[in-house]
Amino acid sequence: MILNLSSINSRKEIVQKLFRSIENWFGTQYVYGGKSKKGTDCSGFVAQVYKEVFDISLPRSVREQRKLGKLVSNKLEPGDLLFFKINDTVSHVGIYVFDSKFIHAASQGPSIGVTKSSLKEKYYKSRYVFAKRIITLPPYIKEKNTEKKSFKTLLNN
Repeated sequence: MILNLSSINSRKEIVQKLFRSIENWFGTQYVYGGKSKKGTDCSGFVAQVYKEVFDISLPRSVREQRKLGKLVSNKLEPGDLLFFKINDTVSHVGIYVFDSKFIHAASQGPSIGVTKSSLKEKYYKSRYVFAKRIITLPPYIKEKNTEKKSFKTLLNN
């Protein structure tokens, strides 16, 4: 299942909608098995954002989410799902946004709950396994560097 969004909205509109949705989740506490803004875990967060932004119902667990989409071996794009191996199994997921940053519901570490992290951080770099693309964004229009501007708020949170 890969959804091509090029005929629905412009890339700018889609990415801005994604960033707005994610911003509304910041600060949500981590709750294992949760999937609301009162408390969520990583797969619940991902599933809810995908439903809000793309109207796609993802499975509830990391185990099932990792089976979807296509492997991304080149440039990551906003909305790609990142999977991490924690305790010897692929058991954590986040949403890639921009510039090696991703948003996820962390259960431990310096920031617990929905937070932003970087693939360059030692902890996540050593546990990153693969990325999957569930949605295909319309092509990037070079003269309008709107993703970076829209993302500025996320980077500064």
